[in-house]
Amino acid sequence: MNKLIIASICFIFTILACSKDENSVSNNYATGTFVVNEGPFQTGTGTITYYDGTNAIQNVFEKENNDNVLGNIAQSIIKFNDKYFISINNANKIQIVNAKTFRAIGSIKVILPRFFAANNTKLYVSSWELGLKSGAINEIDPTNFKIIKSITINGPVDKMVIKNDVLYATIGSSAGDVHPNHVIVLDTKTNTITDTISVGDNPNDLVFDKNNHIWVICSHFGTWPDPNLATAGSMHRISGNTSVFNYTLPKDSKGIAIDETGEYIYYLSDGKVMQHAVSSTSSADKEITTGYYYSIGLNKDTGELFLGNPLDYQGAGKIDIIHPLTLKRKEFTSGIIPSSFYFSK
Repeated sequence: MNKLIIASICFIFTILACSKDENSVSNNYATGTFVVNEGPFQTGTGTITYYDGTNAIQNVFEKENNDNVLGNIAQSIIKFNDKYFISINNANKIQIVNAKTFRAIGSIKVILPRFFAANNTKLYVSSWELGLKSGAINEIDPTNFKIIKSITINGPVDKMVIKNDVLYATIGSSAGDVHPNHVIVLDTKTNTITDTISVGDNPNDLVFDKNNHIWVICSHFGTWPDPNLATAGSMHRISGNTSVFNYTLPKDSKGIAIDETGEYIYYLSDGKVMQHAVSSTSSADKEITTGYYYSIGLNKDTGELFLGNPLDYQGAGKIDIIHPLTLKRKEFTSGIIPSSFYFSK
């Protein structure tokens, strides 16, 4: 065969092989920061932004899955073993992807899934029922991609945390709830409710501190059309399944994060990002910065606060990063309505 033809064929095969390799190469998503973007309400799709500490990659799921979309509304993400589980609220599903490649490997049907919690052996997701008068805490089989058990809760169950074999979940306030203004306690060994803890109206987030106390932030109860009956927001410290310390906050206070030492909690309130020392019994909290943010998270490796700003709620949002001690700032662009953060190690 003519040497020129042979050389040409080899060159073509080399180009094809390189192209194939380049198309198959993607980032390793096993570690880094994920921003879950809700997407437009009831239209379009939620998205995931990946941030490696320097650069942000938008639409990670679409990028790694041939332009397929997550669906509406993306709510939260968690890594369990070697997989990420992503709750898609209005799409009534949990999307599962490989933790390294972010390529889809399965899904689970769940009505209105919300937020995850996990210990070393079990993975749970909260969910709402249609009508929002009740909900459930659902144990997930992370291997066979199904719900093992669904524990019905008489109220819209939302954020959850686990310590050892005990799970705590916030129950929001709405007319008709049997358990309004409560945190539910679940024994994960038996998947049974063992206690309810009274807190303020509409608890929306909670964290453990260094003393294994639980801090719960509550937004308020709005009684439209009579604003005179509305209640204030509040912060509660729970010890021994009892609220032992609380103080009043402006209404619509929300979101809570805790630093790497478990000493300081951060929350969003009245257009400010506030800091509270868990050892303090005063409500005189420190203002870190101002801004009407939609979401808050804290990277315990860097000590930085991540603050989600949806801007006009129609286009790309923005993530402000601020170190609460040095006040050094950074920022990057997110998808539409950045609503939660996950820091993967």
